[in-house]
Amino acid sequence: RKMYSLEIREDRMALEVGKIFYTEKRIHAYSTLGIGRLIYQLPVSLCQDFLLVPNMRRCEVNMKT
Repeated sequence: RKMYSLEIREDRMALEVGKIFYTEKRIHAYSTLGIGRLIYQLPVSLCQDFLLVPNMRRCEVNMKT
């Protein structure tokens, strides 16, 4: 029974990660998600911080010129 719940969670994650990172495909295998699977497990706030930092630096450079 526990094996099925793990497989269901992996399948669900494969669908979610696939929708975000691999839009050109319709079928996603959990074993081939690669870095997308790791990024998906990060807290949203960490991802937002990561995405904001380069944009803030770009704005600072543009303000100085």
